[in-house]
Amino acid sequence: MPAARLADYWQAARAVKRHRVEIRGVFGFREATRADEEALTAWLAEEVCPVELGADELVDAVLVRCRALQIEPPGRIERIVGSARARCEQRFCAQTVERLGSRCVARLEALVDEETVGLSGQGLLAQLKADRGRVGLETLLREIDELAAVRGLELPADLFADCSEKLVDAWRARAARLYPSDLRASPVPIRLTLLGALCRKRQSEITDALVDLLIGLVHKVNATPEQRVEKTLTDDLKRVRAKHGILLPAGSRRRGAAGRGGPPGPVSRGR
Repeated sequence: MPAARLADYWQAARAVKRHRVEIRGVFGFREATRADEEALTAWLAEEVCPVELGADELVDAVLVRCRALQIEPPGRIERIVGSARARCEQRFCAQTVERLGSRCVARLEALVDEETVGLSGQGLLAQLKADRGRVGLETLLREIDELAAVRGLELPADLFADCSEKLVDAWRARAARLYPSDLRASPVPIRLTLLGALCRKRQSEITDALVDLLIGLVHKVNATPEQRVEKTLTDDLKRVRAKHGILLPAGSRRRGAAGRGGPPGPVSRGR
């Protein structure tokens, strides 16, 4: 049959419906019901969404699940994926707020207050988003102050203990892109989860950055005097006359001259 006839085939709704029933019967599949859609949504929200964030990957997971259950994929897969992601987000935010506690919640809420100013003259939230800059003593001290401020929030140690790093990184990146006004406009559970993810990840990043900064600073401190001393010695050496005679021992000069077949030269004495 020519390929153009397929357009006529899809217009025959009765034939298409009958053929799909026959195909499902041959392969042992069945149509998806509303209960199946709800089960797929719950499974996706609990098992897949916490570890897989891409929409295309979630759609592929639904198709694989339907094939394993021998269910014809429903026509509203995108809606199932959206519902599962929203449900996963709600559960994640509720769990985070519960683990934070009232005191930590109050400290995080103070981060988005316009009047909250940190040690460097700017808000702590802005410091957490800022780049650390070049390696130097000033940067090292600023990072130490920032780490002390983040530790002062007293985030629970198990805040994201059973969560995937990919999920926490996604929320941290999302928080870094938002302005304080955007955070204040967000619902409270979402705002606290964003701030918690940002502070938790920044605490780990600052600790690693401090180690790198300390190592780089030590290398910089060691390299500068060595270069200065080498330059000074080289300049002094260039200004000395008969430097080879001064640096080499007398015995080495005699042996070198004897090995070349000539008489030992006079011993040069430096001034």
